[in-house]
Amino acid sequence: MSELVITPDFSTKTARIVGTASAGEKVSVTIKNAAELNTSTLRLRVLFGKKLVAVFPIPVAEGESQDTFSTDGDDLVCTLNLCTDTALKVFRRIPELEALFVLDDIGSSVRQMYFRDTHEVLGWPLDVADAPIDLSGYKDRMQELAGDIDDMQETLDSAIESMQTTLDGKVDKVGGKGLSTLDVTSDMLSAFATDAQLQAHVNDTTRHISSAERTAWSALVGTKQDVIVSDGYLYAPGVMIGDNRLWYRLNIQYDNEMHSITTVVGETKYIRNSDGEFVEYVTDDESDEET
Repeated sequence: MSELVITPDFSTKTARIVGTASAGEKVSVTIKNAAELNTSTLRLRVLFGKKLVAVFPIPVAEGESQDTFSTDGDDLVCTLNLCTDTALKVFRRIPELEALFVLDDIGSSVRQMYFRDTHEVLGWPLDVADAPIDLSGYKDRMQELAGDIDDMQETLDSAIESMQTTLDGKVDKVGGKGLSTLDVTSDMLSAFATDAQLQAHVNDTTRHISSAERTAWSALVGTKQDVIVSDGYLYAPGVMIGDNRLWYRLNIQYDNEMHSITTVVGETKYIRNSDGEFVEYVTDDESDEET
């Protein structure tokens, strides 16, 4: 059984309440320096909001014996029953609540309130034998649990920090992206038609390119060329032959059936001389044949 010691301040109608009160069990209550208040109409109430959670003495039907306060020297004592339907409903799945304790006299000739003050009432489940759980050390156990949770959080934070440090040493990270590969293949490079597109890919940080991969891609910038207009012709870039790039002249044709313009790459290869002019590319074999 849990215990409460209530010390009223009759001048301010408040009280200092010490001890444990728990929904679902009986509570031994001592009201200090209140023995002279003992009457058959004196009552101690516990309220939460407008709900009467518990009361001593419990009203009885006519003809039944009524519980009364007892005196112990200058003190009043009673056993307050907090195992009521109302208490169990109010504290259902709630660990603790502030409840209002009121001592008053409702006699026909004396109607007097002696104190009203709040105190923490605990709530907890019953064991299989429907006997109240021992709440001694309840707050200590809660503090230990809070300490354990803090230790777990500290361990978790340390693990996350360590993992973050490891990842920082391996790859740049962008939210929602996977880890990037460091391999830059010819197929990947051929996906970019122009050097401008390749440069845009390197500059796009949302693509989750690692530092090493970004370096590899950056080294390839300049290897792509845009289509060039020269002397009224369009020239498209081809492969590199030694220090020279091959170019192909584009012929624009109108398709009467499709009503669209198409671009056809010619077979003749060209290179650009130092003046930027396009001249037909001739290999040594082709030169021999021509001669």
